[in-house]
Amino acid sequence: MTASTSSETERTLTSDISAAPPVSPTKEGELGRLSDLPDFRTPPVSEVALGIQFDRLQEFQLVHGGLLWERYRSAFPRTEVHEPIDPAFETFGGRQQPLQFQFRIAPMSLIPRFWYLSEGGNAIIQVQPDRIVRNWRKTAPLDSYPRFEALRGELEGNVNTLCQFAKDEGIGEIVPNQCELTYVNDIVVGDIGADRTENLFKVWRNVGDNLSGSVEDVSFQWRYIMRDKATNNPIGRLVAIAMPALSLEGRPLIRFTLTARGAPAITTLDGALEFLDTGREYIVRAFAELTTDEMHGVWGREI
Repeated sequence: MTASTSSETERTLTSDISAAPPVSPTKEGELGRLSDLPDFRTPPVSEVALGIQFDRLQEFQLVHGGLLWERYRSAFPRTEVHEPIDPAFETFGGRQQPLQFQFRIAPMSLIPRFWYLSEGGNAIIQVQPDRIVRNWRKTAPLDSYPRFEALRGELEGNVNTLCQFAKDEGIGEIVPNQCELTYVNDIVVGDIGADRTENLFKVWRNVGDNLSGSVEDVSFQWRYIMRDKATNNPIGRLVAIAMPALSLEGRPLIRFTLTARGAPAITTLDGALEFLDTGREYIVRAFAELTTDEMHGVWGREI
């Protein structure tokens, strides 16, 4: 993720964002929501991406992208190819490099990033030799967010398919080394409750009180360290970015993106899914803490 920022801080999420611990003791069913996790009937989610980065499959060739598609094709009949994503690792103990845009002038890698898309284009599986990503994106105004639990289950099935494919083709095994969960929220400026940008985020309250007029738009970025509750060791980072953008209809909005990324405790699919569960909780709690009560009413907060 990359954005120009007007302010940037890094802190520990467990003490500064959430009064509740990152891992709740009570769950509503094996894959249900945590019982105290904030919930919204109509959240402003426009895209969600659940990704697992793994040790590179050195034998993965261009032809494998087509062969793998045959295993996903019944539900994902469309394909695209894109520039591969560079490997990314969260590290601790040294100064973090600021996030920045990367511009490529070299030709696309011989092994691109394959997109397998649903007929409507709002469900996507992305695969490259060291990464798989499961996306949902809003492609029409009335599209409804299918919820994390459903996407998590679909990712698990997609990864199992990839694991079996790699085994059948003799090109290696999937060994996760980083996981990433991203929520993109599009908050249209001018909608009910969002008529002023100051009404969106708690950090903007009382900013510019001595100035005439209202805030036109603001960009900001925060980075938070995610820590293991038992050991207090860092396990990843949560990055929150707000910046101006345009809706599908061309209306001005604030795009609020939250990404949790880090290494799984164990390098298996179960370990990767466990990190994504933790990342989801951090993201939802941070979203609820950073946005205002007025907007929670607009989005139908229930917990």
